[in-house]
Amino acid sequence: MSNIRSKETEGFIHRWRQSSASERANYAPFLSELCDFLDLPRPDPSQADEDANTYVIDKAVVFQNLDGSSTTNFIDFHKRNCFVLEAKQGSNPQPEQNGLPFALVPPQAPRRKKRGTAVRGTHGWDAAMLGARGQAERYAKALPASEGWPPFLIVVDVGHSIELFADFSLTGKAYLPFPGPRNFRILLHELEQSEMDAHRKRQQALAPWLTLTEMYNVLEKLKSNEELTAEERATYDAGLVGILRELHEEQDAAGAIRWLRPEFQAPNELAVQAAFAGLAPWEQPPPRGASSPGRSPSLSRSGPSRAPFERRPCRRSSRSHPDSGRPAGRAWRKFSRR
Repeated sequence: MSNIRSKETEGFIHRWRQSSASERANYAPFLSELCDFLDLPRPDPSQADEDANTYVIDKAVVFQNLDGSSTTNFIDFHKRNCFVLEAKQGSNPQPEQNGLPFALVPPQAPRRKKRGTAVRGTHGWDAAMLGARGQAERYAKALPASEGWPPFLIVVDVGHSIELFADFSLTGKAYLPFPGPRNFRILLHELEQSEMDAHRKRQQALAPWLTLTEMYNVLEKLKSNEELTAEERATYDAGLVGILRELHEEQDAAGAIRWLRPEFQAPNELAVQAAFAGLAPWEQPPPRGASSPGRSPSLSRSGPSRAPFERRPCRRSSRSHPDSGRPAGRAWRKFSRR
């Protein structure tokens, strides 16, 4: 479970986030490099015998039409008894360019750019991703009956997002967002997060009642070889605290500094320490203000939420000036003009 990546994969996320609107040209190299980034084997070369293609890009499937004819289509990425993956690629919204009303030089006509599947962040893109999920399900249905239904459907927007759907009954009747409707979509930049952070958020998403305090209280008891109570044993099982302990031991062996909330505890210092320690990009903290999907609601109030001068309590505390009897607002405005 090492967090070390080769230099070839360090620029993977930055490079692919710049690509857009070229699904046919980009999906195969993106999926191969994604396997490298996740420490997974690359897809195998395709063979003439379709039964031997168990882990390939462009897996051929045959659709039987109502008139007796057949049509051959291709699954973008397939692993037998594991997943069917459908790839799309949208484009980022282009900023509007507003020229000056009295420009000396007439503005040039905007260059036409490809939009790909759809513009990300729009209703059209959401509909396209939903359609891609249906397409993946149709491909899974077209697989030979001897293979059965794969447990996972995966929808990828190349360079942007990965969506997971699962049906562990293996009947093909209920491919639902996995692990849940709020966190089934993984944005590409989220893969930069550390393995430890991903583990904590994943377990909190599966058990919403679980808090970091409970998990680390159990972890401290494990380190001191104390016996766990029944409630702590439930926390141990739900949080997979044994795996969390292994991740901490690996990070301690590497000499890394641990922060539970790096965006508030050490937003700048941690980045410097990570750079000097030679940590990979996904070990570095997210930029300040970046969203953290899957965050537990109990941890949402960790920083100052208002300005230092609290206006509302000031208004409630005194409705009138104690000396002159005038309303507090007019007294304050007069004082501020001095």
